[in-house]
Amino acid sequence: MHDPDEPRDIVIILTAQGGVEVLDLSEDDEEGEQLWASDSDEDFREEFPDFVDENDLEHLLDYLVDKEVITDAEAEDADIQSEALTETAAANGPGDEEDDDDDDDDE
Repeated sequence: MHDPDEPRDIVIILTAQGGVEVLDLSEDDEEGEQLWASDSDEDFREEFPDFVDENDLEHLLDYLVDKEVITDAEAEDADIQSEALTETAAANGPGDEEDDDDDDDDE
């Protein structure tokens, strides 16, 4: 169990789809524990209706502290990462196999 007096090792990921994930890397788990995701927070989607990016960081951190997802100290020390579209595409593998066979036989 997490000691509330000890800041966690927080990573905030700005996803390629414009969302946000908050992970706690304090535990031994390499991937960390997901503490929060914007997809499951209706208030967040109302507050941030558009694509979230680096320009929203101050407002985003204030929101996460206000919602008690992270503390002020954790917000100051958080590792902010942006997920690139190319990383997402590479993780998902090549595109739709059917699209690769689009030969124009009209010639």
